[in-house]
Amino acid sequence: MKYLTPLHICIIFLWVILCLPAISISADTHPPDEPYRVILFISKSIRPYIEAADGIKDVLAESSGVEVETFNLDKMGAAAEDLAQELRQGKNISLLAAVGPEAVSFSGGAFQNEFPPKLYAIILNPERLIGTGAGFCGIPLNIPARIQLEMIHGAFDSVKRIGIFYDPANNEQFVLDAVASAANMGISIVPLQVSSMKEIPPLLEKALASVDCIWLIPDKTVISESIAQYMIKQGIIKRIPVVGYNQFFYESGAAMSFVFDYGELGRQAGELAGEIVARHAPCEPQVPVFEAWVNGGVVEKLGLKIPDTLTLPMKMGP
Repeated sequence: MKYLTPLHICIIFLWVILCLPAISISADTHPPDEPYRVILFISKSIRPYIEAADGIKDVLAESSGVEVETFNLDKMGAAAEDLAQELRQGKNISLLAAVGPEAVSFSGGAFQNEFPPKLYAIILNPERLIGTGAGFCGIPLNIPARIQLEMIHGAFDSVKRIGIFYDPANNEQFVLDAVASAANMGISIVPLQVSSMKEIPPLLEKALASVDCIWLIPDKTVISESIAQYMIKQGIIKRIPVVGYNQFFYESGAAMSFVFDYGELGRQAGELAGEIVARHAPCEPQVPVFEAWVNGGVVEKLGLKIPDTLTLPMKMGP
């Protein structure tokens, strides 16, 4: 009897592999009889975060086979690290959902690879907090410059020169995007750079003599309640509309403000979470749902005309 040489063994092994039917390993290793497990972290027990978390849970409650476990990090203290270790050693997790920046940082630190998928909500500039390769996506608080400009232009078509206050350390890319988008609309962006709040009053006085609108964006160097109210008041005196980014600006006299409903943002995040865990849909960042509120009384005081075709409040989202 002849013995098989190593060469014969290799040939037989390759023949068997080629003749076997192709075997595909499903990416879904979730046990069919178990519910999808969603871990929801909340940064702090404050109204925006709680409303967003409730929105996420409300949507997922309508999905059969999904269980949500909620943890308020500000109430856990040092126990949060023990929880992280327990979660890493426990049964399969289908999704980590994080509401607020502290929850996002905690989730990324506890699970540093791309699995399980991680969903964020109610955070500004997520790319700075998360970086790349952390397996995160979700609903930011950033409205693209182009979309905001389209809505400003739609409400105030006489506005052609828009001054935007910003600190380049915080918002240089946003302003570059705004400049590029404005060029396609026949609008000019006037960048108003500051590195501290004390630079704002003289720069504002100069800007109000040359622009048609002041656009205020989230920027920790530029914005405080008192300085925002000062800028809005000076704009009204000079009959120049000011555009802000939340209900506070609207109530303080901004001609337009982009307003979030945190419950709606949570429901938007919940819909995305459902797509990820149940249908393994690719997760891409989305434009947050928001409304553009135009203050009719202020607009009238400024002598501006709102187009008859404009529907208020203008709602925008995916």
